[in-house]
Amino acid sequence: MIWCVTLNPSLDITYDLTDNFTPGAIHRVRSVWDRAGGKGNNAARVIATLGHEVTAVGIYGAFTGAQVRHLLSEQGLPLVWEPCLDETRRCITILAPNGLSEIREAGPFISTEVGSKLLHSLCDRVSSHDWVTLSGSLPVDWPDDTYQTWITCLQQKVRGIIVDTSGPPLEYALRASPTVVVPNFDEYKEIQHVPQHASHIITTLGAGGALWHSPESLSTLKFVAPVVSVVNSVGAGDAFLGGIVSSLNQGRSYRDAIRFAVAVGTASVLSPAVADIDLQAVPHLYAQVIIQEEQ
Repeated sequence: MIWCVTLNPSLDITYDLTDNFTPGAIHRVRSVWDRAGGKGNNAARVIATLGHEVTAVGIYGAFTGAQVRHLLSEQGLPLVWEPCLDETRRCITILAPNGLSEIREAGPFISTEVGSKLLHSLCDRVSSHDWVTLSGSLPVDWPDDTYQTWITCLQQKVRGIIVDTSGPPLEYALRASPTVVVPNFDEYKEIQHVPQHASHIITTLGAGGALWHSPESLSTLKFVAPVVSVVNSVGAGDAFLGGIVSSLNQGRSYRDAIRFAVAVGTASVLSPAVADIDLQAVPHLYAQVIIQEEQ
């Protein structure tokens, strides 16, 4: 089983406009998509699409939280969750001929005791064959070492833990030596101290692909993504996360898992909806990923 933790989930709404987006104007919507959002939920949806067992883990509040849980249920995703009093946040993506815009709410205030209850619930359910992903931002006012605490509690109980976050929460997470961290390039540059010989560090480069630094190697491998026409890049990193944890869960090598993840992330940008993938496109894209050694 793969467990995807989203501590600050969202209802993701994507509007596809017929005309250019102009501040102050009235816009007509050609299509609209609602998704259970937050990085972990996006990854969970991709993992399910790839045919793997996955459970979404999160905290949900009020009407919007109920909507997100309903969407997860509609997608056939099991859910381990705790309630909060305030409204789950919403994130809006606007697709227009003149570009893409995003509006992201900060999220509700959630007691840290709710997080502790969710962590204990997850610890009671996982097994030594499982993978856990910890991804996205933390709820408002939660301590920066939250993911470090989760890793410490879980790492002796599961096969592997992958962390996808940024800033101080990422730096604290690295101190607990998760199996893998997957920051993007800007997030990686902000890290003040990277422990040596601890975690696999996989840096995503957007359209450029990914870099992999193994704790067992002094060299870095670059995985160059195929060139495609991008429709919506939002959620591509989450699709990458879903691809890599699915592959590692199957026992594939890191080299093959990262190559597959690059293909999955690339497939996701071809769809207007967030982190949706066309399975038929993945093998073709996988064959086009180029692997180079960086010095």
